[in-house]
Amino acid sequence: MVYGTLGKIVKKEHVELYDVFDMVNSFPYSFIEVRNEGLEKLKIEVNKFETFRDMYVFSQDTGKSEYVLNPKDVSEYETQWFKEPDFVLVSCKLKDGTGISLYVWHVTDGIKYEARCRDISLYELEDFMAEIFDEESEWYCKELNVNESHGMNIKICDVKQGLLDEESCKLNIVSANGTTLELDVYDDTINYFYLDENDLCKYLIITPYGQPFTMVTMMFFKKENGQTTDEK
Repeated sequence: MVYGTLGKIVKKEHVELYDVFDMVNSFPYSFIEVRNEGLEKLKIEVNKFETFRDMYVFSQDTGKSEYVLNPKDVSEYETQWFKEPDFVLVSCKLKDGTGISLYVWHVTDGIKYEARCRDISLYELEDFMAEIFDEESEWYCKELNVNESHGMNIKICDVKQGLLDEESCKLNIVSANGTTLELDVYDDTINYFYLDENDLCKYLIITPYGQPFTMVTMMFFKKENGQTTDEK
């Protein structure tokens, strides 16, 4: 069914809104942006779509953030497939003027694998960060997002360094342009650490200590022909 939906989008045929949103359940990474008067009000990663009492509910199965949409509020929508990079964009306009964009990534690379996210320990997180940010690593961190359930969003692109300081229990993030971010990260009896990975991408999800309604996600892609973030 999902490939039938994708085929219609590629051919620019009409697709029902529910069928487009249902693609969230079939592919590894999606996120929603909500804008009002051109300003971003909300951005959350999602990997689960369902209906509840005629409402559309988008959520992340490893977190508490969700977005609820009444389909009757949608006045118009448009679907597009972008070959490079590989994603489907669903643009919706609500009756009150609010704009909603749903991005579904890697739609031609295959159906979402069964495992999804797996729990990892603090020590596994430390090893992962050391390996992924090593100079010889074939991966780079394209984007880091900090999402809070009440609407706060911090986005850092092209992360150059991610260091887990075991002594201070802090995760230090540095981007290519010098932006820094420090997060409290204690052991996995308090925090939740998840890793979702395949041959194309890796997603790291952290719920930091003392912030149960905050989710940190890091998205990694393979470097192309030795490409680094400085060359992007």
